[in-house]
Amino acid sequence: MSDWSEIRRLQAAFEQVQASSTTHKLSERNCVEIVNKLIEMGLVSVIYTLDGKEYIVSEYLETEIRNELDSHRGRINIVDLQQLLNVDLSHIQKGVGNIMKKDSTLELIQGDLISSDYKESLCKEINEYLLQNGHVTLADLSTTFSLPLDYITTCVENSIGILIKGRLDKSGSGLLYTNAYVSRHKAMIRGTFSAVTRPTPVGPILLRGNYNENLFHSVLHELVSTGQLSGIVHGHSDKALYIPNIYTQMQNQWVDNFLASNGYLEYDAISRLGINDPLKYIKQRYKEQNLLVLESCCLGPSVLGEVEGCVEEVTMTGKWVDVLPILPTPCTSEDAVLLLQTSYGMDESLVLSGSVVAHVKFFKHCLEIFKPLLKEKAEKATLSSGNFLRQVSKEPLPSGGGGGGEGKKGGKQKKG
Repeated sequence: MSDWSEIRRLQAAFEQVQASSTTHKLSERNCVEIVNKLIEMGLVSVIYTLDGKEYIVSEYLETEIRNELDSHRGRINIVDLQQLLNVDLSHIQKGVGNIMKKDSTLELIQGDLISSDYKESLCKEINEYLLQNGHVTLADLSTTFSLPLDYITTCVENSIGILIKGRLDKSGSGLLYTNAYVSRHKAMIRGTFSAVTRPTPVGPILLRGNYNENLFHSVLHELVSTGQLSGIVHGHSDKALYIPNIYTQMQNQWVDNFLASNGYLEYDAISRLGINDPLKYIKQRYKEQNLLVLESCCLGPSVLGEVEGCVEEVTMTGKWVDVLPILPTPCTSEDAVLLLQTSYGMDESLVLSGSVVAHVKFFKHCLEIFKPLLKEKAEKATLSSGNFLRQVSKEPLPSGGGGGGEGKKGGKQKKG
């Protein structure tokens, strides 16, 4: 009870003091002098306003900065703070620095003081825009919110799947999009390329469909790699070429049928099918088959069998054969030489000359036939050469000009 009585007594005394009038008052000048004296003594630190009519302490300035930041939804420029609080910009910067040391969630971005609440509201606003439009680039967001691209990128990356319901393109294009937007793109691209039956440039489809380029290529490669599109993509970007599997199957079928029917493959014919490197294509597709590669075509087992049969006949009969008429029409004489050198170049029983292959026996037989003629020719050549030598030996040797002159002079002197 004594405690309550003491409280009531103090309350009554306080009310009496409040009700009484003061007999001594400090003028404004006195207050200024007192404050100046405190400043000189170092007992207090104040900040003067720009008009010099007021001064505040640094703690109060920091409180005012924080209040202004909250009233501006978590983002305010320090230049605007200087105008609102009517103090020098250097004091504003110092106060902002002190606040940021106490609160690590605050950031100073290009002169703007930003709180974590603003970052959260920024991400929510980005998400709303994304849901309405389906896609947006980080560069557009940077321009819209007047914030650096790096800052926008960091905010988006940290909020994807939490505050932002979307996906960020991993190719570095800066495209932010929703799953629904990707699904629409995927359906349109799958439908378009499913109708393609021959090699088709990707660029015109990209322009006509008004697709986002980076998303278009990433979706196209995803559909091809997962087997949702039966085809392959050659090249990159707008120079890419889509080749459906049905076209490749038709090419392979034509080549297989041609080889089976004719026994050879012509490079020019394969090039006309749209195959850029016929020789590479043949080696990859028929690597397990015994095909002989020539300059103008490849020969299959059936043609090689015919040539082999003719050469065997030459071996058995001891005669000769020209293989060029046996070879397919595209083959040249150079192809025939290459064929014979590759297949029979090491056979000592055969003699190769151009597209002709002959047995050694045939050459010996020909030599026996021509021996009399060769002997006759040799004798005639010997006789002709002997007569010529005799004729040359009977003719006087031509005298030299100097010696002849001296002889004539000597004769004349003798006659005289």
